[in-house]
Amino acid sequence: MSDTTDDIKVIKLKQVDSTSTYARNQLSKEEKPQAFVVIADEQSEGRGRIGRQWLSPKGNIYFTMAIPANKVSPNLLPKAPLYVAQAIAYSLLSELNLRVTVKWPNDLLFGGKKLGGILCETTTQASGFGSILIGVGINLTHNPEVDDQQTTSLSNIVGESFSESRRESITSRIYRSVYGQVCDPNAFFDEGVFGILKGDIWQSKKDLSFAEHLAITQDGHLQLNDVARGDVLDISSSHHDYSWRGLRPELPVFIADIGNTSTKIMGFRHGECVLAETLSVDHDYSIDDKLRSQIPTSGYPIFVGSVSESRSSQLQSLALRLGLRLVPIPKRPLRIDYSQYSFSSLGIDRLALAEAAVNQYLDNACIVVGCGTATTVDVIGSDRVYQGGWILPGLATGLRALHQFTDGLPEVPVPESGNHQSFLGQNTEESMGLGTLWANIFAIEALKGKLASKYPDENWQVIVTGGDGHILAKGLSQCEFIHNLVGLGLLLLVNGG
Repeated sequence: MSDTTDDIKVIKLKQVDSTSTYARNQLSKEEKPQAFVVIADEQSEGRGRIGRQWLSPKGNIYFTMAIPANKVSPNLLPKAPLYVAQAIAYSLLSELNLRVTVKWPNDLLFGGKKLGGILCETTTQASGFGSILIGVGINLTHNPEVDDQQTTSLSNIVGESFSESRRESITSRIYRSVYGQVCDPNAFFDEGVFGILKGDIWQSKKDLSFAEHLAITQDGHLQLNDVARGDVLDISSSHHDYSWRGLRPELPVFIADIGNTSTKIMGFRHGECVLAETLSVDHDYSIDDKLRSQIPTSGYPIFVGSVSESRSSQLQSLALRLGLRLVPIPKRPLRIDYSQYSFSSLGIDRLALAEAAVNQYLDNACIVVGCGTATTVDVIGSDRVYQGGWILPGLATGLRALHQFTDGLPEVPVPESGNHQSFLGQNTEESMGLGTLWANIFAIEALKGKLASKYPDENWQVIVTGGDGHILAKGLSQCEFIHNLVGLGLLLLVNGG
């Protein structure tokens, strides 16, 4: 069936060999150039870049759009797949509160797994260039296996079972956005919103050398800096053998978490933490050997999440000694809608905790408790909307304040034993320790009760993490303690949507 919406003729098919092939045949039948889109429920001979097969089971999104040359912005052609990918990314952000990664030259990823791909081709006519053909495939409900990388689907990422009407709505939103982007003479590709982090690493499959990500050039080439030789590489999409680190889970990912009182260095492989060290204030260099044994090459990045700019000098010294580069982790959301909160004021540690919690408990509403210098409490509904939170004095901070701002109260450590059998102290020290501990516990339990009363249909999951989290968790009912949740969250931010 076909119909015409605005300037776009829509052709819907149940099954086809390839929407691209159908679109080419349709072009030969058109009496005058016209924009149209061919949408299919499934393809038997779908194809991607360089003639690769694109597995196309029923339930995903497949379409090819034809746009006449006179409507296409001339500055778009060198970067056409990236412009298209960006338009799709904005559509998914609007429809699903989901930020995906646009990977050069033509892929959509989430967490280093392939979500979709774009194929852009030009046609010719007697007077020169004809229509541009834009093929799009997105894994909506299925993620077919491919030989060279992991795959995922929107259903897996957001936990939604998409109805037929919902699939049609998302498809329509996407192709309209693509059409608007391609025809906009003022459009530009903003690598900072959906692109790979500047400073991230790529590896050559040919000689296993490493190169730093610099930029995407105006002519659509990938610009890298060889970290060993210092050469700037200009790579075209048709001839290259470089693979982005995010697609290579065997390569290590080093992350520095700079907090208010300490700096933690973590190393991950295959998503698992294989190194966790705290930088010492007394210039203990034992961490150097532990890191050096796992670093593939000089110039390798350490990704940095920081809430304290004044505490970066130790990390800078470490990076200088080992020949590493420090790459800041930008504050970019993944799955959560933060529109109800002042996002600019949200620390990257709380962002990491919230995203990691939703990643662990996709179908639940979450109360995330981070126990450090401050006790942070973040609330996210099962609809992945960030509702707000609390910032309380941490256990050690509260006890220290009682000692510093009173004349008679002693300095008391956090009660490591976690004596939760009694909540009334029998002397001043116990009263301070238990009072500080139970004030946090009672506050969180009261919050959980308030939320359960206000949102009775939600299944609230309390997640506790942080240095003193194991102590707090013992007094909370029905909670889970997850060690190093902020590190897992920062890893999610590094690997991107």
